[in-house]
Amino acid sequence: MPREIIEIILSEADPYMSGAQFHAAVAYPDPQDKNEREKFSQAIIRWTLERRMELHSEWAQNLQLIRPAYFSGSEKEHESILKRGMKRLKHRLAAAQFIVMPHLRAIDTGRAQRVEGFVPTVNNMAIQAAGYLGMESGSQSTVKSRVWKPTKPVVHAACAYVVWHQILWNKWGRNPKADKQLAFLILPEMVEEVVEIAELFRGQLADISQFKIQDNETIQFVACWEPEVTILNGAPESAANDTK
Repeated sequence: MPREIIEIILSEADPYMSGAQFHAAVAYPDPQDKNEREKFSQAIIRWTLERRMELHSEWAQNLQLIRPAYFSGSEKEHESILKRGMKRLKHRLAAAQFIVMPHLRAIDTGRAQRVEGFVPTVNNMAIQAAGYLGMESGSQSTVKSRVWKPTKPVVHAACAYVVWHQILWNKWGRNPKADKQLAFLILPEMVEEVVEIAELFRGQLADISQFKIQDNETIQFVACWEPEVTILNGAPESAANDTK
């Protein structure tokens, strides 16, 4: 049984919250950071909306159904929350890519994987992750304690996003020029894909011998579609045409 179950709400009426909720939970898996998680989720949504307005001026000029709360708070506070959360998220994705992904590839291919010629032990991959994160030489102990350890409960989810973003998008024949990050943040069906992959990976963690992550240490992500609602004055425009 997982340590915790996090339900990601998928909604056509409010498509921006699902990807933000996912990223925020990955960045802040500790229940004690619940307030930071919620703040980061809202900051991601605000960034997403501002980015979409910047890229699609016609969309920005039309009437859209957007919660006013997404733009609450000062610009300075928003930037601070976003910067802090993105640093956490980068740590989670780095731990996933360097420490866990080689072992998931080995499970998939049946062949042991090396990274830059190194056997993917936690120590070796912590050295690689430290370099990627711009840390000083010899920082692998810091990576193991401050990056890898807090990432363990959600590392399967971080791996799922990395695989979806770096491999599956192209494998599934999607537009290679599309902004994949923006697509994830405005298309709930993309989030649903990543959540399904995350659950597959969560079940494979116990098969990895280089480290131990028990099922009761993990956070299970579950995606649920919000019941459709009737909007009298028109329905929100689908974001699919902007990204697919």
